Amino acid sequence: MSKKISIVVPIYNTSKYLDKCVQSLINQSYKNIEVILVNDGSTDTSLEICKQYKLKDNRIKIININNGGVSNARNIGIEYSSGDFIMFCDSDDYVSSKWCENLILNYREEYLVMCSYYEVQDTSILNLNDNKNGNYTINKSKFMKLESCGLNVPWNKIFDLNIIKRNNIKFNKNITLGEDLLFNIEYLDYISGEIIFLEEKLYYYRLPRVNSLSKKIIKNYDEQCIFLFKKIQYYIQKFNMTDKDLLKRFYDMMFFQFQKALEYNFLDENYTLKDKFKRNNKIMKSYEYRQCCSNSDISTNKVYRWCYRKYNYYFIYLLNLILKKI
Repeated sequence: MSKKISIVVPIYNTSKYLDKCVQSLINQSYKNIEVILVNDGSTDTSLEICKQYKLKDNRIKIININNGGVSNARNIGIEYSSGDFIMFCDSDDYVSSKWCENLILNYREEYLVMCSYYEVQDTSILNLNDNKNGNYTINKSKFMKLESCGLNVPWNKIFDLNIIKRNNIKFNKNITLGEDLLFNIEYLDYISGEIIFLEEKLYYYRLPRVNSLSKKIIKNYDEQCIFLFKKIQYYIQKFNMTDKDLLKRFYDMMFFQFQKALEYNFLDENYTLKDKFKRNNKIMKSYEYRQCCSNSDISTNKVYRWCYRKYNYYFIYLLNLILKKI
């Protein structure tokens, strides 16, 4: 008998997209699946849509919980999963009918298998003509090579559920930066094999709409940056990553996040101007920020590079004022 795949779908107010998502899951060519719909306290018609699908397909389970965030919803989905393998799908996305089949066909024991994906903007598939069918194997020590290929998300991968449950691997509910990436890297830590990357695009990722919500200030983002830096650096050392280009990718990725942290702090109206400088200077003097500054390109603009490497936010503030007046 074929191995069973549990598919966990965290849902929060995505009634607009939920039909397309669930329909793509129940129409998988690989039939031995269970679809676990975790309704995370939705206030729209998402729960009603879930119930309608449960009446049509007995492979669907519904878990209704109070809103606790996507990481909590995925963790609860893991607890209720009964398959041999587990996969994740976001409720505003959808998948190819071969998503499960092709990933499980390429699965090897103690390996992590992942695929490429399409990006969807509204109703348009942005990289439709960019699909390939090759695959290759990557050593864990080179995991940063896949940083731009979906390494940091859970929905383009198939996981051994027993490995996750045996080692109590969970999504960190206390952070909003890098929680998916840390889940994937922790899983890598518990397997003896490598990463198999399928170039075939089997997942359709809906890009977030650009609106006022995208400018929402995330509290303690600076602390999360430092936490994420330390965690990834720990695994880089543990996996013996020595490739300079891949290490640079790590520093570039983290410097971008530190830039966002500086911006969030400065936009936070709960702080006085003096406190904003104090908080940002504390970040810029941290070991983690300095490592990123020393090992990433930062910017093609020499003046910006100079300002960021002075480790004093006052210079960045002055530069931004000057640029606004030009």
